[in-house]
Amino acid sequence: MFNLMEGTRLGATVTAFAKAKVATNRFAKGLCTLALVFLTIGQPLSARTVIDNDPGGPIEQRLQQIKRLRSEGAKVEIRGFCASSCTMLIGLPNACVRPGSRLGFHGPSSAIYGLGLPPDEFDYWSRIMANHYPNRMRSWFMSSARNELLGLHTISGRDAIKMGARPC
Repeated sequence: MFNLMEGTRLGATVTAFAKAKVATNRFAKGLCTLALVFLTIGQPLSARTVIDNDPGGPIEQRLQQIKRLRSEGAKVEIRGFCASSCTMLIGLPNACVRPGSRLGFHGPSSAIYGLGLPPDEFDYWSRIMANHYPNRMRSWFMSSARNELLGLHTISGRDAIKMGARPC
């Protein structure tokens, strides 16, 4: 192929400019990639946990889950049914509650359904649970909801938000 500018001063300038532009683009892309790598090194990926149907479970296991989620900086979205120890997730710094969700509360009990705990253990575990709630919810739980032992005291996410839970 014949190039009219080949061997001319203008041709050399255009060729040099094109080579510089290609090199600059490669350099810029490489620099951007490098910047992204440095920005993400050491930064945990923020996981997201969605609660749609969680009936609860042993408080000790829930405390382990809360510790893990907190250390990961995970976002927790309560959007469905969340009962018993699941409600303790509300206290995580990145937790939020959807207004249409349903939350079920009851006091701590033994592993045998309906069998109560001795009063000192009941108070101890009630306080452990309550410490994971916003202040208004904590007061309500300690004065009322923890006394429900055979069923659930169910509230809407909207009511939980009114008691201090963060909305989604």
